[in-house]
Amino acid sequence: MFLNRKDAGAKLASIMHPYRGMSDAIVLGMPRGGVPVAYELAKALLLPLDIFCVRKLDVPDDSGVTLGALASGDTVMVNHPLAAYLGVSKDQIDEVIEIESRELNRCENVMRRGRQAHNLKGKHVILVDDGLATGASMRAAAVAIRNFEPGKVIAAVPIASRESFGEFQNAVDEVFCLATPSPFGKVCNWYVDYSETPESEVQFLLDAAERGGLAA
Repeated sequence: MFLNRKDAGAKLASIMHPYRGMSDAIVLGMPRGGVPVAYELAKALLLPLDIFCVRKLDVPDDSGVTLGALASGDTVMVNHPLAAYLGVSKDQIDEVIEIESRELNRCENVMRRGRQAHNLKGKHVILVDDGLATGASMRAAAVAIRNFEPGKVIAAVPIASRESFGEFQNAVDEVFCLATPSPFGKVCNWYVDYSETPESEVQFLLDAAERGGLAA
């Protein structure tokens, strides 16, 4: 159990000493909840911090079924067999992609406040979220990051379900995780304080990281 995302990030950093001060490594937090965890990790490991956004592509009928994901760098992944089984047309899929693409771009622009994304080519990219229930978003992010030709993709999460942890290991080069309890339930079950992370907090943490990790 973690007190909050700050506590989770600090504890996660304790098992990632090999990456401390590595000149070609970077930490990418997945907005919004993954960013406070990523900030603590980046601060402890003396690494630069950036964000990497993913938007789920949900079936347009409020069923909660996810057809795929859209990630930074215009990467789109769609489960076409599932879409066909559910009777979701190409036009409907395209509409969802357009809506989520606009929101992804808006989020990136608002949270980065004009900053350019870091160049990931040849870098050891440490991808961070606050937990993995299904792992769908982080898998999408890992696939998308490969398009930027990184040297290595590392996943770092405080907590994960055993199922998602097992499936996710094939999507990245290395995984750091503090615990994989079963039964798992929801990520929020493992935090005392799992308050929503507003965009303003992401902005603040990116600013603090740029200044040298001065956030309290």
